[in-house]
Amino acid sequence: MLNANARSFVPQAAGDHGAPHRSNFYRYLLMLPTIRKYDATKESEETSGLFQLLTKRLLCSYSHGGPGDDALQVFTTTFFSNVKNAGYCSGTEAPTGILLSRSILSLTGTVSDICAISAAPGFLVRVEVPKECGAEVAPQLKAAWDDYFWTLREDPRVLAVGYVGSFCGTSSSRRYAGTHRHYFFVSIIIPQPEDVHFFQTALLGINFHPLRITEVNAVASFACSMQVPLTVVVSIGDDASKKLLSDGKPDRSFFVSLYPCDVSRTLSSLKEYETHFLSLLKEQNDWPKPTVVHVNINIDYSHHVGTLVCPVFDMLAFVGDLCDDTAASVSGVCVSDTTLRKEFGVTLCTEADGWFLNATLNYVLAAGRSFDMSSTCFGYVPQHFRRSITFAQYEYAHKIAEKWLPVNCVPVPLNRMTFAAAAEEFSKYPYYVRSKTVGANVLLITNSEGDVFCVDVKTGSISALPDYFRGLGGRAKNSVFSAVVASSYRSYLDYVIIVEDILSFEEADVRELPFPERWFYVEKCLLDNYASRPHTSPNRVAIVRTIYTVSTQAERLLRNPPAGHPTLGLVFVPHVTNCKEKDTSVYSWIPTSSTTAVFIVGDVENVHPESGDVKRAWLLVADSGKNTMSYNNEYVDYIWDSAPELRSGSVIECVLKRSDDGSHWWELLRGRGPDMGYQPDTFDIVERLVHVPGLTHKEMLWLLDAAKYRCGRCHNVSDVGRMNVKHMAYWCKKCWSETGHGDCLYCGRFCVMGKNDTLNQHFYCDNCWGTFSATNLKAEIGYLAPPPENASFATHVLTRCASLLIDIITPKVATNDVLEICCGGYLLRKWIRNKTARYIGFDLKSSVVDAASELISSLRHEMTEMSFYDVICADVFSANFWSHHLTKIHPRQFHVITAFAGFHHAFGTEYTAMRLIESVANALIPGGVFIGCFFDVEPLFAKGSFGNGVFAIEWAADFLPRVGNHFLLSVQKGHFKKVNVVPVDFLVAVGRECGLVVVPKACSTFQGILDNDRGFNKTISSGEKDYLLAMRAIAFRKEGNAQAGIVPTQNVDLNRD
Repeated sequence: MLNANARSFVPQAAGDHGAPHRSNFYRYLLMLPTIRKYDATKESEETSGLFQLLTKRLLCSYSHGGPGDDALQVFTTTFFSNVKNAGYCSGTEAPTGILLSRSILSLTGTVSDICAISAAPGFLVRVEVPKECGAEVAPQLKAAWDDYFWTLREDPRVLAVGYVGSFCGTSSSRRYAGTHRHYFFVSIIIPQPEDVHFFQTALLGINFHPLRITEVNAVASFACSMQVPLTVVVSIGDDASKKLLSDGKPDRSFFVSLYPCDVSRTLSSLKEYETHFLSLLKEQNDWPKPTVVHVNINIDYSHHVGTLVCPVFDMLAFVGDLCDDTAASVSGVCVSDTTLRKEFGVTLCTEADGWFLNATLNYVLAAGRSFDMSSTCFGYVPQHFRRSITFAQYEYAHKIAEKWLPVNCVPVPLNRMTFAAAAEEFSKYPYYVRSKTVGANVLLITNSEGDVFCVDVKTGSISALPDYFRGLGGRAKNSVFSAVVASSYRSYLDYVIIVEDILSFEEADVRELPFPERWFYVEKCLLDNYASRPHTSPNRVAIVRTIYTVSTQAERLLRNPPAGHPTLGLVFVPHVTNCKEKDTSVYSWIPTSSTTAVFIVGDVENVHPESGDVKRAWLLVADSGKNTMSYNNEYVDYIWDSAPELRSGSVIECVLKRSDDGSHWWELLRGRGPDMGYQPDTFDIVERLVHVPGLTHKEMLWLLDAAKYRCGRCHNVSDVGRMNVKHMAYWCKKCWSETGHGDCLYCGRFCVMGKNDTLNQHFYCDNCWGTFSATNLKAEIGYLAPPPENASFATHVLTRCASLLIDIITPKVATNDVLEICCGGYLLRKWIRNKTARYIGFDLKSSVVDAASELISSLRHEMTEMSFYDVICADVFSANFWSHHLTKIHPRQFHVITAFAGFHHAFGTEYTAMRLIESVANALIPGGVFIGCFFDVEPLFAKGSFGNGVFAIEWAADFLPRVGNHFLLSVQKGHFKKVNVVPVDFLVAVGRECGLVVVPKACSTFQGILDNDRGFNKTISSGEKDYLLAMRAIAFRKEGNAQAGIVPTQNVDLNRD
């Protein structure tokens, strides 16, 4: 006979033939929607029951292949081979389930058989297979079905068995596109109490591991409903509950108490809720239409038993997991403004994700949402690979986490503030290094049954990992590992849990063991390291161990980072965590170019009003509480196309950028959206990032070799020192100084014997002290440098007097290092005959410099091989000459500095004059000499404007011969030139402050110098005599002598700056 409703061939009535064998099943396909959620528009319609399915042709018989076990096997194999976790789909184009019935289900057949199966109680079994979109589940489901079906098929009490799949999650634009749930169900004859226990035992004995076995009344109607048979609406807090119930009435209401600081009371309340919820499934009849359940979570802080707070999200996870295990759904989670600020601290997801703010029940149900626990972001651990956790497991994991979270080591960042302490520890103890994984820090906890639990370090959220990790739990029972959950490069939903250390092994604390012994326990668990992890894996998450190496090979880790997951920087773990003196620290290093901070977006505005391509997001950080505040009115500019979803309340991560002048700015790295659980950095944390620079790559590598810079005498670390060959140990600069050694300021030799200068504590080696007092015995005293051809009277006398001044000082001081200011090149021959080894002259005129350079080349044969002579064009009175230019050309100090011409140029202001004198003093060795010549206008000032046949002077009416003033001078009827006043008293006073004392023998007028010159017999006129009396030479000697004995120098900062 042909059953039009079933759309397939149906065998004849039972009366035509003998009764079918008890193991014979009729095959049916279920054409249910993939996504089953509450539809408020069909509230009055009956959406469940086999009659409804047959009427709407959503239950279709399948007779291909005929009767028998072989045909049944082909049927199930064909069906399950096409089962997949498909993407977002709400249609009924493909079968979503199967029903195997011992009776024929037809609208023209025996109605009692349909009613019996529809109303029969039974069990709903949730199968543990991957639940994310695109996962390969067909082989696992087929194997589980075979075990399940062949266990039940021979039992005469079984009326029907079946499979149904559903999809939870209503957003198609997510990275994680919802959760796929797979269920087996069995309808049985109304059992006796002992029959219920019998079936539960039988189902628990199946080879595959079910997530939950639930007793449900009218299980076929429940599992094969066109809508979700039971939907839950959650409210958090009394305010949210009152608002929710202000418009709408649920079928049932349950109350759950959350005690954040008392996990035992919280779990007791959840157990009570679970009991009531499961009782509802057993008591409800026929499921004619969806049942709406309201669950109000009341948060009570009155009990303080533990230190680890139980997050509200973990309670939501219990509610959601119970719905997932029983084919129910959560239509939404409602919060109030008060709860939002107090419990979450940030903006929640949108209503499309199932979150509602100040919403009513009718509004939530009309929205038709489906709250998906696996795609809900909370904290930093992805939710899609977690599985349901029992109350006993949660309480155990919470107890262990409460013990180990406070002692879980957080690496100390390497920066300028921690560098000194890190250098001290790196020099004392061996360190091991690993790549710093980018991800969420977690604790992995195993129990005595081999279950593995994951604890988010930042939020304290606890979840159970899938059963395929029981291998780790079996090899390391009752153990605690420190790990990181990181995104894998293999697929956008793949993650890897990288074990980085072990805290406890089989209930024994192993933290104080040397690191190699601790790590042996990790390797004992037979975990692959991340480099040898199998490339193909059916699971979305894998547990591997990190790779350690000795700290000296850190550069190799940086050059060859892991290829399977993201890393940023390095982590250094000490050989011994606890030592006799103090606890050693774990350090982390992040490149300075990769420093990031997490902010919440304030206002978002256009940078250019006429164009919206460039946006500006103002940055907010957390204060001491859960409130947000502006971070110094700083912002980040970004291109809108790079982050179109960014809006006020979004959590973003920004890279800190710096310029050479010390300023900084932010660049957008990534945005997380306004997801719950992601917290911004506090104001203090961001301030430290900005104002305490990290270590450069070069500084980090130096730190790894800190043991080489540990002083063998004082045992401090310093990069300023050298090897002591006598003691075969490295000595720091302080120890060298305390033993009479130091860095010679003159010759530049390092850690040599010597003494400090009594004037300014500068150190000079013994050899240099000897050269400071050595005179040029081979100097040609009496040689006068010839003046240039056609030289004027002023140039002639200047050349002769300068030569005589050099003869005066040469027998008394060393003259091997000479600096001549405004040299002119006239005295080069004199210095060469004086046997000066090193000479540098400066002049502002390039023509003078060129002529002097040619003269040096022509006189090279008169110099020794070690002589160095050079003339350079430069402005010696500029601000940076002495501190920058001169030190590059001639880094050591000078024996003699002269300014025979142009000395007055430095006296334009009092500041420039003092700067020159101070610079000259710093450039002289102890005992060095400075000679300067200038026109002294002070004796002529009383005569008023003065002039004769040789020179003439003029000045303003208010002129005074003080520093900063000038007069006009004309020599031999030439042009009047501006000349600055050089007051002798000012010059002597400033020189005394700089450690320069007058050399009386070399201080005289040109007339006085020539009077003492026996070789000068030229008759001079009265005008020339007046000029010679006005020209004055002055000489200073720098104070300073070697200190007697070994005197320790001032305290030196031994830590590298």
